[in-house]
Amino acid sequence: MLHASELFEEAGHKFAKMGIKVGQPTLDLSAMMAFKDEGVDGNVKGVAFLFKKNKIDSFHGFGRIAGPAASR
Repeated sequence: MLHASELFEEAGHKFAKMGIKVGQPTLDLSAMMAFKDEGVDGNVKGVAFLFKKNKIDSFHGFGRIAGPAASR
């Protein structure tokens, strides 16, 4: 999403300075989110495949830090 946001900004403000003429861009947030979700899903499935291929067990759960953070 960061990359897409940067491209949106460039298309709206920087392209003209580089001699690229385009209309004012519009944002389709639902399409952007769908694109992001596809990428996340592909990464999750890819890691799961590699775990299975290499016979690595994974454990899913939640955690929390019970005490205060250590000072530096």
